[in-house]
Parts: sequence; structure tokens; C-alpha cells
Amino acid sequence: MAFPTFVAAGTLVETTTTVTINPNASHATGDYELCITETQNETVSLTTPAGFTAHPGSPVQCASGTATVATRLTVFERIWNGSDGSPITNDPGNHVIATILSFRRSSGTWATLADARSATSGTGWTATPETASENTSLEWTGITTDTADQLIIHLVAQAKPDSAGGTAEMSAHTNAALASITERFDDAAASGNGGWLGCFTGTLATQGATGNSTATGATASFHANLMIGIRDSAPAATVLPPKPIIVQFAVQRANRY
Repeated sequence: MAFPTFVAAGTLVETTTTVTINPNASHATGDYELCITETQNETVSLTTPAGFTAHPGSPVQCASGTATVATRLTVFERIWNGSDGSPITNDPGNHVIATILSFRRSSGTWATLADARSATSGTGWTATPETASENTSLEWTGITTDTADQLIIHLVAQAKPDSAGGTAEMSAHTNAALASITERFDDAAASGNGGWLGCFTGTLATQGATGNSTATGATASFHANLMIGIRDSAPAATVLPPKPIIVQFAVQRANRY
């Protein structure tokens, strides 16, 4: 078994205007990268995309009548070509916090995003906005993978805590179907009304259902969650049955005299 691996996260950046988001220096050509952002449910775009495009499961929105508890997870993705620089955001309004996460194939590289993951909801990703009430129970709706040996990425954004970086917020990550569950990112920011971003990963060796994942937060909040499965190898080619051979016979009629 061989799985994609987590490489590194960039330093969390935060602003009340626009921001440049730098990847970790450990990233390499061919890495699959996710640029993840949290806002007060305000729209983030990249004025300098640097090769990133919007992930199909993004954004995950948690609206509220109270702006300070609303949140939005916006995710962009790219296969790094070795030369594209750092993306720059627009000014969403209240604030934006962001980082870049890098992932690597066990051997070789992904040529395209279609190599790295399925574009189909429920197979390549699922979005789970939790808006019923502020609470400390996080849940990601599962996917059904289309290959064996996938790395399952769990992303989450929330409006709280409103505190400077270094705050550990997430714990007790669980999923009975996954192995090697490991937290990858957990950091808060205080710009504007503040916010938080988190990530953990697990591996699924056999093709099939991941089931739902859960975690516990230290601060009651709405949660914008996104699960993404990335492949170590492309799906097997579909083998079609041979076409039937149709033999046509010419029927001759004898003339009668």
C-alpha cells in the first residue's frame, strides 16, 4: 500500500484587507496544494490566482443573522508547476485568514487535478455546513472513493475563537474506517472579528465508503466542513466487452422458369 502524504502547511496569514498567501518552502513541483481561507461568510476571490482554481466543493457557507458568528470556508486548488508564485486575495470585507497545504504522491506526480481527485460530489469530496446551532461537535459527511489507497483530507473553518495564533482548537479526531489519523493544521486569528482554520487527514486502503468523520472543538461555533479524497493512482481504465461481430449473408433467389 502507498498513499499520498502531507508535506507541510504555510504560515497562517490574516488581514482586514488583501493578503498574499505563501506556501511552505518544502513544497515541490507536482504537489497537490489547497489554499484554504476563512471569512465572515464573505466572498473570497484571488486577484492573483498563481495557478489556483476554485475547488468544486467550495465555498462552504454558514450564514447567520448575527454576523460575528457567520463563517465561510473557501478553498482553491492547484498542481504546483514549480514556477507559479503565491496567490493574492481580494478584500472580502471584515477579514480573511488563510494558509496553503501541500500534499505529495508516493511516487511520480499528478499531471492534472483530475489525476489527483474525482470531481464528483460524494466521490471526490463532500461539503458539510453545520448551522443548526453553535456547538463543539464537528462532523464531516463521508465519501465513497473510486480508488484504493487514498488520503482523506478534512478541512474546517469557524468564526471562533477570536484570538491570536497558537490557539489549539481541535481534538479527538475519529473515523472507524480510516487509519493514520493525524492533525495537520490548527490555528486561529484575531483580525477583524477573528476566525479559525483546521485540517486533519486519514488513510483509506480499500476502495469504498469512508463513513462520517468527527472531531471536538474547544469553542462552540458554526462549522464549515469539507472532506476531500486524493488518489495515489488513477482509477483503472474501464474495460468494455468486445463488440459482437455481425455477419451478413446475402440471400439469393433462384429464378423459376
